[in-house]
Amino acid sequence: MTEIVLALIVVVAGIVVIMGLMPVGMKAHSEAMAQSNAADSAEQFLHYVRSEVRADWAFINAFPDSKPGPNDGPLLDGGVGVAAASAADMIWSSDDLLPGAAAKISFSAMNLDDDWDPEFHTSGVFRVQQMTGEKVDFSAGMLAWKTGAAYNDDADEAMSFFINVEVSWPITVDYAARDQAMFMIEVFKPQRTDMAQFTGGKICTMIDLAAGTSIEGQGVIDEALIVTASTATGVALLQGQEPFLFTAPNSGN
Repeated sequence: MTEIVLALIVVVAGIVVIMGLMPVGMKAHSEAMAQSNAADSAEQFLHYVRSEVRADWAFINAFPDSKPGPNDGPLLDGGVGVAAASAADMIWSSDDLLPGAAAKISFSAMNLDDDWDPEFHTSGVFRVQQMTGEKVDFSAGMLAWKTGAAYNDDADEAMSFFINVEVSWPITVDYAARDQAMFMIEVFKPQRTDMAQFTGGKICTMIDLAAGTSIEGQGVIDEALIVTASTATGVALLQGQEPFLFTAPNSGN
């Protein structure tokens, strides 16, 4: 009888310990998922920024030169921004910067149906939502700003910036009480170079890496890599197009 009682005590004690550890494990899992969602959202956003900057360097002006406030609104006439009392009082656009992506990113807007305009919506304040169907699994604030302008010796205009992104969650609590994670990427102003400097003015063959088709001609490229001394060979990013592989005859003849 004593053995049975002792066995029951051990079993009950084990159950109590397991039940006590379950909330800790669930909290750790929840925190890990939130960190993963934050990193995934920031990565998608930063890749979007890099793509837009490649297409139009002026897009860099959509981001302020210093970290914005978490509740800053878009700039009004005269350049005066309006800060909401809390995230709950913010107006978030119905326009999604990354349609079709896992993360839905809205921007601080004057009106719900505002379309994204990088010349006007320059507060650098965004909202991130990760959703399963209509259910919001993760909701966070996102602040984005640029720093560290770098200049060439002979250029007055900045040639590169760091884009900083801070993700803070959950957005439903005061900013000071949120968890936070920082992310950063460096973006460069596209350098447009006449392909003739690599081809000696000769006709080159460009192979569309995406379509697998060949095009003969010349053009203006944004970036070139792996250019050899004897034969112009490399990867080119033609403005507004997919990467091309280009080759040309010996440019020294």
